[in-house]
Amino acid sequence: MKTIVLSSRKLVISLTICLLFVCMQTVNAAEPKNFVYNISDDNEIVYLYDSISTTLTPYLKYDFTTSESGQAKNKTAYYWNASTGKWIPYYLLTVTTVGDNQIQEFALWNSKKNDFTLNKQKAIYYKESGKESPTYLSLKWNDKQDKWEIKDANIIENYIESMINSYANLE
Repeated sequence: MKTIVLSSRKLVISLTICLLFVCMQTVNAAEPKNFVYNISDDNEIVYLYDSISTTLTPYLKYDFTTSESGQAKNKTAYYWNASTGKWIPYYLLTVTTVGDNQIQEFALWNSKKNDFTLNKQKAIYYKESGKESPTYLSLKWNDKQDKWEIKDANIIENYIESMINSYANLE
């Protein structure tokens, strides 16, 4: 009985993977998008390229700031509003590096407040003494209580190991 359950599980997984690849090919064939990138030291503009009319339409824009050591510090993303012909702020990603530790903060643009205060999230990667793998701490901003709350904390090595083990259990 156990072998029948395991074989049917493998069959379901195999069929799901096959269907996933078939569906992905169909979706990708429906409407391919071609992008053109204009990259400089402090920004990147992504254009949609229409091969029929040979036109470029602005799509996304990224502005970068870097620290004195050349490490990425801020990435501000904008999307193109065709009706107004202007770039609209989209999100802000801030990276702070202190030694082996890194703090990444993310927030979406709030058009009512004209600042980056929506869906604020923070990820902290830090090295504990005596451990090879960094520890990961994920936080989300609680607007009602006006403070950061822990979403997830994990040692990355344990997380990867648990993913491998859960995959092995499927077989």
